[in-house]
Amino acid sequence: MSEDRKNLESKDLATRSITDVLHRYCAAVDSYDADTFAALWTDDAYVDFGERYRGKPPGFQALLIRDRNRTLSMAHQIEEIVIDLSPGLSAATSRCIVSAAVIRISGDGRKRRLVRGRYEYRWVLTTWQWLIQHRVYR
Repeated sequence: MSEDRKNLESKDLATRSITDVLHRYCAAVDSYDADTFAALWTDDAYVDFGERYRGKPPGFQALLIRDRNRTLSMAHQIEEIVIDLSPGLSAATSRCIVSAAVIRISGDGRKRRLVRGRYEYRWVLTTWQWLIQHRVYR
C-alpha cells in the first residue's frame, strides 16, 4: 500500500472517530449520561458556554443537571461538521452547527424553543481515542 493511501485512510479514520465523539457528546447531553460525558474530555479540558459557564467539564455537567429539573426533553442535532487535522494526526480542530430542540416546564405549561449556534473544538489523540480539550459554544 502506498504512503499516500495509508495517510488518506488514517485521515478518514480520524475524521470518522471525531465525528463519532461529537455524536456521543450530543447524546450524553440529551440523556444526562454522566459517565459518557465525563469520558469525552482530556484532564485539562475547558468549556466556554458563554455567559452561562466557563470552566472545567464537571462544572458544566453540574449546570446541565441542575437545568434538567426544568427540562422535559432536549434533542441535539449537528450539521456542517468541518474537521481540520494536524499534519501528524495527533491533534485537530473542528466546528459544526448545532440545533437543540428544548422543551421546558414554564409556569403551568410547557415552553418549546429551538437553540442554534456553533460548536468549536480542539481535539487531542490519546492512546485510545480522540478527546475534547477545549469547547466553545457561540
